[in-house]
Amino acid sequence: MRFSVRSLPCGWWNFIGTPPSAAKLPAGLHWRESEVLQLVAEGYSSKQIAAQLSIGNKAVEKHRREIMHKLDIHSIAGLTRYALTTGMIENLTVEEKTGRQAQQSDQQTGCDRSR
Repeated sequence: MRFSVRSLPCGWWNFIGTPPSAAKLPAGLHWRESEVLQLVAEGYSSKQIAAQLSIGNKAVEKHRREIMHKLDIHSIAGLTRYALTTGMIENLTVEEKTGRQAQQSDQQTGCDRSR
């Protein structure tokens, strides 16, 4: 079965992994590994990462192993520290993160909470 862009639902690009520019990728990581690293550092579980990226749990675990091997970092805390120091994630408080997630959700759904 073939799909055209017109047959895809609104917001389809959010479900298709679009690789970031090569200049933004950390040392030797594949674009998908950098996505997994960012989500791991933000505190998401493997199951949540798999759901968000539309990949399997085993794929998430494989990416995590590859990231740890390539960066020679062997703990989640170390990966989080690496992501913070390289600017992959921001140091946000819980309130800031929750507010930002709500704002992103509103933008995706077109919701206007100002009313």
